[in-house]
Amino acid sequence: MAYSKFALGDGDSDSDWGDLSSECSSDSDDSDDSDCDVFGSGRDFSWDEHVQRLSEAQFKLRYRLSFHSFNKLLAILAPSLAVTNEKQACNCRSGKPVELPTRLAAALRYFAGGDPQDLMLIYGMSKMMVMHCVWRVVDAIHKHLDNMHFPIDDVEKLKVLEAEFSAASRGGFWRGQVGAIDGVHFRMECPTERDVPDAQRYYVDRKNSYCLLAMAICDSKRRFTWVDIGMAPSTHDSTAWSATPLGMRVEAGDLPYPFFLNGDSAFTVSPSMITPSNNDPALDDFDFYQSSNRMAIECAFGILIR
Repeated sequence: MAYSKFALGDGDSDSDWGDLSSECSSDSDDSDDSDCDVFGSGRDFSWDEHVQRLSEAQFKLRYRLSFHSFNKLLAILAPSLAVTNEKQACNCRSGKPVELPTRLAAALRYFAGGDPQDLMLIYGMSKMMVMHCVWRVVDAIHKHLDNMHFPIDDVEKLKVLEAEFSAASRGGFWRGQVGAIDGVHFRMECPTERDVPDAQRYYVDRKNSYCLLAMAICDSKRRFTWVDIGMAPSTHDSTAWSATPLGMRVEAGDLPYPFFLNGDSAFTVSPSMITPSNNDPALDDFDFYQSSNRMAIECAFGILIR
């Protein structure tokens, strides 16, 4: 959700969202013969054998997910990752398409900072296929983001979110919160004209870098319940939030009483948004609880970036 094709890299300009067998086929004049010959599509790599060599802890260290969570994610994304033309895919010199778990694994390792050159060696595939797996997984995840809706119209779900925040707070005294909100910048390479019409729109002076701005809400367990990356990264968090469809509804009073969101000092206090006091000594206790119950979103971003 926080990724873009120019944020992660160029994805190899001649990579295609269709099956890449034509690039690896011996009949293709445009294929890199040495690349496909040495690092074919899935050549000499078995996902089952790979998994058997890893303990649960080793698997989680490599993929940032438990084996169970990996398989759960795979089951969700599998229809979007499946090879649509297996006969054509088998024209690759390895003689077989890349296994679905391998496609997801290569993408997850890349998201965690893996170098495509290393992933080529680990999974026995070309760099082009590595990047194809990356963008195939990104597109698959985007297709399933529709189920990430903040339940502003569902009072029962809001009650569950509120109860979880209250239970997680010290003493259970903090009541009414249904989300922690904040913005985060994701650094990226300068996008090209092929990526966006105005690259400078993504440059942030104070970061001295090109970035994407993600506004997000999470629950008490640091799970994202809403995200938006539609605003220019130089936009102030409060302004970016106010310009989103959800932000406009919350500020219009559509979030039922007594529920509220918890944000930092970048946001404007309102009946639906709690923010810190202006360092008022009389409100030290309030600021402590407010900050403690806002930390979920900071931790969520930290986990995502790490």
